[in-house]
Amino acid sequence: RTVEGSAGFWVATTLTVWLALWLTAGEPVISPAAAILPAIVIATVTTLVESVSVGGLDNLTVTAAAIVLVGLWPFAS
Repeated sequence: RTVEGSAGFWVATTLTVWLALWLTAGEPVISPAAAILPAIVIATVTTLVESVSVGGLDNLTVTAAAIVLVGLWPFAS
């Protein structure tokens, strides 16, 4: 793993999660500003998980970490 790769992963994840949280229809409605913090936290944690995953398990561990974080995040309605 490289620093450049991890930085790219973090940027791509932050933007993707931010857009997904903001643009996904349904309840609760999340504003663009309210989607910033969870996007940064999810991107940071999944980047760390990706950097320590071994044996090609990063696809599984990153996805699992993201699912857990989204499920635990206290989105207000």
